Amino acid sequence: MMIHIRQLLIVLALVQPAVTWWGGAHMLVVEVAKTQLSPSTVKQVDAVLRQWSKDFETTEATTASVWADHVRCTAPSSFCPFKYTDNVQAFNAWHFSSKPYNPDNVPLTEKQLLGYLDQPSAIWALSSAVTTFRGATSNWGWNFMLRFLLHLVGDMHMPLHCVTGYFNNDRIGVLPSGDTGGNAIPVNTSCCSNLHALWDSGGGVYLENFPLDVIKTAVLMNNATELVKQHPKTSLPQYNATDFSSCWRETINRNSSSSSVSCSNVFNKWNEEGYNVAVQYVYPGINEGWIDRTTPSEAYLATVRNVSRAQITLAGYRLADAITEVATALPVSATAGKTLTLSASEVAVWSAATAFFGLVTVVAGVTWMRSRTSCSKRGGYGAFTGSKNGAFNG
Repeated sequence: MMIHIRQLLIVLALVQPAVTWWGGAHMLVVEVAKTQLSPSTVKQVDAVLRQWSKDFETTEATTASVWADHVRCTAPSSFCPFKYTDNVQAFNAWHFSSKPYNPDNVPLTEKQLLGYLDQPSAIWALSSAVTTFRGATSNWGWNFMLRFLLHLVGDMHMPLHCVTGYFNNDRIGVLPSGDTGGNAIPVNTSCCSNLHALWDSGGGVYLENFPLDVIKTAVLMNNATELVKQHPKTSLPQYNATDFSSCWRETINRNSSSSSVSCSNVFNKWNEEGYNVAVQYVYPGINEGWIDRTTPSEAYLATVRNVSRAQITLAGYRLADAITEVATALPVSATAGKTLTLSASEVAVWSAATAFFGLVTVVAGVTWMRSRTSCSKRGGYGAFTGSKNGAFNG
């Protein structure tokens, strides 16, 4: 939907400076990326995504980041707010690359040890996207893989999409078949019933936030600006501006359009970082000073939120780097008939939003939250149902 200047100014005038974060983590990753992208590049990407507007409401980069989850919906619900659902489960394995974590030396099969290297996986899917961007000339191929790029870079920076824990101890429990990315570890909070959901929501502050309206869009933009201020690139030692650009340029200079080994190494590195985050921050604090075995302590929740903020920001920076590079290969047909310059009204909206970011506040978030009876995100993401009771990571 178009954001009118008058509406935006009214919203910005009514709210106070934000003291907490709201909005979906995937959409926030894209909003962080947008702070690093030129308006013309965003316009190019949106022009491609808009070509599926007859079938999907996710027709620009921010909302398209949740498309890969929405197409898995099995029935209309609060998380699947559509009259018709797609029930496409063929790409479920694309959302994770779960390396085994086995601190208790639980006996594992070869499949459990090495299965995360199988195809398909998040690493494989992102590598496949690079192959598509390298050689595709159809609008459909670009649209499809852009949507997965927008989504999977975010997934890869949520640590429980990068690990499966195997345990046999009193603190976490006996899980010889694995915790399926934290889904098998129960928690009891106002929003979440298992560890995966808790981390997926950034500790309960990045809840599903679709469809967007003027208030939600303004809050997302403000949150992204605040994250960039809190976590500049220089504060993230794992960030390397040449990670994707180097592998992309190596890929496009090869004769074979199917060669993306170099970028596969980059995605494997990012996934390994997510695994290390899980080992360092996700599992050690479980049941350490918790109120009971399922109710996290405030200290643990603070860790979830702080780590999530840094990971979301890092994902946004890396996504921006990837989009900047691949946008140079967009076929002319992908944006044919679409102007790539900003209109005067869009420039005015952008300027107004930037000037008044400091006024976007938690009041907007509270207004939105009052429309929800409770936070009902439950579990990971298998086939989507009303409460996200999934079989595995999303």
